[in-house]
Amino acid sequence: NNKQRRPRTRNTDPPESRGHERLVTTMVELWVVAALVVVAAAPSDARGVLGGEADFQYVNVVNGRIRAWAAPTPDRDDVTTSGVTDPVRTDELGWPLADAQACIFDDRPTFAWAPPIDDPQTRQADYSGLWLLQINGFADILINAKSGCKGVSVVNSTYDPEANVLTAFLEFEQGGWPKVANLLVIDFINTRRNATAANGTGFTGLRVIRNGYLTRATQLFTDEWARIHGMFDHLRFMGVTGTNSYTWQCGGDNAYGCSVIEWADRQLPAYALKNMCKGCMGAPWEHVLLAANELQKDIWINIPVTASSPTVKGNFTPNDPKLSYVYQLALLFKNGNEYTGGKGLDPKLNIYIEHSNEVWNFGFKQYSLNSAAAEYEVAQTQGKSNLASNSVSWENCTYVPGVDIKKQPHAQCWGHRRHARRVYEIGQVFEQVFGSGSLNNRIRMVYASWTINPQTYFNNTLTWLGAIKGPVDKYLYALSPTAYFAPDKPWVAEYPKLSPSAIAKLFYQAATNTTNMTLQFAALKHAFNLKLASYEAGPGDDVGGQFAKAGPALSAFILANRDPAIKDALVHSAKDVWWANGGDIYHQFSIHGKCSRFGCWGALEFYSDTSSPKVQACLQLLGLSQEDLTSMLALRTPALDLSWG
Repeated sequence: NNKQRRPRTRNTDPPESRGHERLVTTMVELWVVAALVVVAAAPSDARGVLGGEADFQYVNVVNGRIRAWAAPTPDRDDVTTSGVTDPVRTDELGWPLADAQACIFDDRPTFAWAPPIDDPQTRQADYSGLWLLQINGFADILINAKSGCKGVSVVNSTYDPEANVLTAFLEFEQGGWPKVANLLVIDFINTRRNATAANGTGFTGLRVIRNGYLTRATQLFTDEWARIHGMFDHLRFMGVTGTNSYTWQCGGDNAYGCSVIEWADRQLPAYALKNMCKGCMGAPWEHVLLAANELQKDIWINIPVTASSPTVKGNFTPNDPKLSYVYQLALLFKNGNEYTGGKGLDPKLNIYIEHSNEVWNFGFKQYSLNSAAAEYEVAQTQGKSNLASNSVSWENCTYVPGVDIKKQPHAQCWGHRRHARRVYEIGQVFEQVFGSGSLNNRIRMVYASWTINPQTYFNNTLTWLGAIKGPVDKYLYALSPTAYFAPDKPWVAEYPKLSPSAIAKLFYQAATNTTNMTLQFAALKHAFNLKLASYEAGPGDDVGGQFAKAGPALSAFILANRDPAIKDALVHSAKDVWWANGGDIYHQFSIHGKCSRFGCWGALEFYSDTSSPKVQACLQLLGLSQEDLTSMLALRTPALDLSWG
């Protein structure tokens, strides 16, 4: 998961100079206090902003499909296929031009495909009932049992040649795992694009509509999704928009430059798969805009690390800066487009903006992409770039002449600085689009970095940014570390001996142990006159990925994250530790997600599970009840899915 934990160490090396800025003195004094005093987090009535990491649950589940079409592998010997190629040929929107197999979804318990299963309770959502399948064209619809499908069948299938629409119904049986597998793999055989086309010519417009929505098939998001997402103050869309998936497009001396993506490369709502954007995979920005307007919630977006902008140009970036990716993205949120009905973001709503996600994280490609861009810039300018300036005297970031760019001793610093500068530059573009005065009002730029080293990653870097661009509070809204908490790794061996409630209480103590870290960042917040926002926070962190396989320790960890006592730990972390000690925005990561060896991140694991302890914690923090969620749901106007015409 590459999630970073609360700091285990701290940098107490004295700065080379103490006469440059008051900020260094602030931090050093705070670390002395933190070293001498264990600060207790007492119960508090503090109330800040509670955000959540969002995903999407679509009425048409194909909207979230990523897996590529495959050659069909029908179970029956009497079935023949037509026009099959490997890989399957597709048209410009990604629809198959031959018979094909589609994995529509796989929501089985984690590692059901390669037992043992992680979850000791083998939980999965209830998908029982009648689902609707439609395509434009004709096909024989076969459930592929050999892939592991169980408890689902095709009930009926009819073809209207005049409308060129095939309609079939799928029925999921009642029952949990292993009787029923939440897996849907379909072979489309004898395909014809229209009534007169030859066999093996494929089809378009696949739609698979969830049970309960057969009369509301054009609704974009489910009611269950809206109910839970609608309670948060704002929503972050880092994961669902594929922020961590942007990657290299080439090699060479300027590998970043030829990896820059343009607005035309983005994911479009009409694409058959959600991996058709250049070098990425994820939901289209239009869905984020529609979600915000439907729920009337502020949004937090993550700009792709390779997105072109007036100051970032690739091999194919248009000369007109207003045609760059970042400028066009800002225009989309301001004005909308045909797919959003010509409506931009509701004027009452705000946008938090982050440059990519965890650009400091060595495990993510955005780290190496950003570093490559910084190194190329410094090399091309022979050290004259402001990334290599030594304006902050206690941190040497200079370029060393005659040393290969890949061996420069201070290149790490250039990457941090470029990341901070990109936040500034992106903010300037959005202000240009949204108008003078929008920055730090509707447009809220967030500088996020590594929690483990507030001195280098935050204090020194932001001080440098202030030196070249002016006081940071004029263009930044918040600084942002994480606020995760979990028992220290040595406790893992003890998990099988403890009750779930006892482990949950260890999470409570772990939350208390983050108090000093919170105070350090609160000091930085005041020094720079910014808000303090955790971009990710909450329990469920597995502290180092120690669960390599299913077993007693993992089982105990999962059950603890479902125990009622975990509610108290989450409330304590947000209210008594974060908000009470200077934090402004607490960001639950995430709203939805299954428990497994990769962590227990979700406030709920299934959208029907609104009584989960973590959801109850969020409701308490927000001062809401289950009845309030129902009332808010009734007030919304559901967004419509216009992809299919």
